[in-house]
Amino acid sequence: MVKLLNAFSRDESGASLVEYGLLLALISLIAAGAAVILGTQLSIIFSKASVYMTSAATGVPTSP
Repeated sequence: MVKLLNAFSRDESGASLVEYGLLLALISLIAAGAAVILGTQLSIIFSKASVYMTSAATGVPTSP
């Protein structure tokens, strides 16, 4: 029984999985935060691009 407990305490195979999980969670939080911060600005940029493309397609100049 003591050998089994010693072997279990030295086994680190699950530690790397936990580390990868924490790293993935951190990257996800950073990406979500960036999306929240830049979301409004990106929406404005895409709206302006849509207006420019529509005016180019119809040949009628419009101001954004």
